[in-house]
Amino acid sequence: MNIKLKILTSLLLVLMLGTTLFGLSACTASKPDTSLEDKSARAELRVLGNSKDDSAIMVEVTNSTGKDIVSFAAKSTQDAEFPDSLVTESTRIKAGETVVAYINRANTVKPNNEGAETLGDGVPNGLILRTLYTIALTFSDGSQTELHDLCLEELQSLTICLSEDSVAYVEFTDFDSKTGSTLETEKALKLARDEAAAESAAAAESLAQAEAAQNYGDYSYNPGSGSGGGSQSSDACVDPNDLIFR
Repeated sequence: MNIKLKILTSLLLVLMLGTTLFGLSACTASKPDTSLEDKSARAELRVLGNSKDDSAIMVEVTNSTGKDIVSFAAKSTQDAEFPDSLVTESTRIKAGETVVAYINRANTVKPNNEGAETLGDGVPNGLILRTLYTIALTFSDGSQTELHDLCLEELQSLTICLSEDSVAYVEFTDFDSKTGSTLETEKALKLARDEAAAESAAAAESLAQAEAAQNYGDYSYNPGSGSGGGSQSSDACVDPNDLIFR
């Protein structure tokens, strides 16, 4: 009896294991492999930049601003100047268009320092730092803007947008399929720029008023002098006793 029970139990375990494996196979097969579809769709997009540069950052860029982009340049926040634009008037990113951009990667690898464990700033040798990028844009209507604090190496795609109050920002998707937006960041940066500009204008106006007051104080009025803008001729005043009636 025990032998029969063991055999029956073994058969049940085999059947359960087979059912589990079949179920796993079915679940795996039901998930479509979209990698080939993504590559095929990307292959149909227009390419900007040097696609043969293995070190370049590849990212899909969609223009959802409603205006053509006639200049597109990206630099790391460590760099002083922007490189040449990836587009020109003739190769503009049209409104609603999606392109594949190859952007120059910033050199963020700390060089070796004769075998020292750390560099002067305390950063370990060979450490690759997380780099933020700024993108400068010029639109077909001549307006210009910048997109800030973008970690392009982590992004799969980005969409350039304009808010209702004309603030340019990015909606992005990273390689973990997480989405996000830089709208609040761009609004805060714009507010800071506007406040700084207002303070600068107020300081300039205050300085101009101080200089005007200084110049006014330096002007002297001497009615008795024989020259000068404020002088008067002695003939202007006549002694009544000198009047002769005829």
